[in-house]
Amino acid sequence: AGEFAEGCVKDSDRFVLLTLGTGLGSSVMLDGHPWVGPQGVSPELGHLPVFGPDETCNCGGKGHSECRVSTRGIWHEYYRISGQNASELEEVRPVIELVDLERKGDQNAVKALDFYGTALGKVIAAAAISFTVNEFVLSGGISQSWSRLKPSVLKSIVKYGFSPLTDNLKISVTGLGEDAALIGGGYLV
Repeated sequence: AGEFAEGCVKDSDRFVLLTLGTGLGSSVMLDGHPWVGPQGVSPELGHLPVFGPDETCNCGGKGHSECRVSTRGIWHEYYRISGQNASELEEVRPVIELVDLERKGDQNAVKALDFYGTALGKVIAAAAISFTVNEFVLSGGISQSWSRLKPSVLKSIVKYGFSPLTDNLKISVTGLGEDAALIGGGYLV
């Protein structure tokens, strides 16, 4: 609601906010109101079962989007393709470190970042199709790497999308930062 009240989608009444960080948070705004389902909760896009059953989410579910679209997911992939033991990943490092590794020529970092971007694009395509929205706001620590992730995200949206619902999507990075939740809370009161 903070982005709706004061942020980059203040002129829109239909959008999805994705918080990219340790997990994958989401909020859906439809017709100017936060969408809440019959169970009294917002859609949990981090728990969409869009990937294979070989991946176990922190919640215990299989194939949830958060298995890949999270800090843990991207580092797990980096360790896996680097031949390191990813099954006991304890320390989750900032994704910007992968961007730095890529700049230093680490091809495994390139692959891991593209892996994440492809997964995020698939989630965005699924949300655009499901909620018929064409605007997305990215927040959270990983959103700071948007310029690096953008090409693989857009390529994935084209691959997994459905025209016309995923044509011409507008994807923005929050300008409100950590204040978005506070502003949104005040707006909803």
